[in-house]
Amino acid sequence: MIEPKKDDMMRSDQVADLDPYNMRGKPKHEAARELIGEEPEVEEEQFDGLKFTQEQREKLEEVGLTILQLENLTFDDLYNNGLGKIYETKYFDLIEKMNNDRSIKTEVAINILDPFIKDSFFKTFGEQIELVRLFDEQIRNQIPGVKANIAEAVDLAQISFIHAKESYFYVYNNYTRTSTSIDGKLVAISDQYNSGTSSTFIKTRFDFVDRDSKLPSLGIVALIYPESYPGKSD
Repeated sequence: MIEPKKDDMMRSDQVADLDPYNMRGKPKHEAARELIGEEPEVEEEQFDGLKFTQEQREKLEEVGLTILQLENLTFDDLYNNGLGKIYETKYFDLIEKMNNDRSIKTEVAINILDPFIKDSFFKTFGEQIELVRLFDEQIRNQIPGVKANIAEAVDLAQISFIHAKESYFYVYNNYTRTSTSIDGKLVAISDQYNSGTSSTFIKTRFDFVDRDSKLPSLGIVALIYPESYPGKSD
């Protein structure tokens, strides 16, 4: 048996000074760091689209808005990843014309639980634009550097698709007019969830409406974007 050298042995008072069991109440995170060393930093995936500043993010979240990241995707991209289609036969050709519409890569903010502009149902498109203008003015004054826009149909479809992966609630349910226009008619979009035995997925439901139509189930959703977003409704 090899005897330890006298110089290598520690006295009991020296062992106690090490406090290996954290008996002196050192904060747990500090004690853990001493035992296992510094944790390696996990590099977050960087979003390279248009972004809100940290201050804007905090203020948007304070007023109950959810911030989402839209990727540079088309309707066809969404369909290929599991977004379902609901076609009305008379609109089939019109819907096909927007399959290659593409979202701009950007962060957006939306009230997921109540996305429609207040009192925007049973209004013409002109009346709804005025409500969005007032909302835009309000949000710009409240949070400098952001703006509200009437959304493109592909942006709203992507938001539904993102949200479907996180919960099983409608985002829109009713129809919202969009800034997307096909052959002179505005695209209106809704969403619908289908629950099967093995999966739950979202389908997009389209309609094409005149600018002067007033319908009880047709409102308007405005998304909040960074101010540099080049929206159609500027």
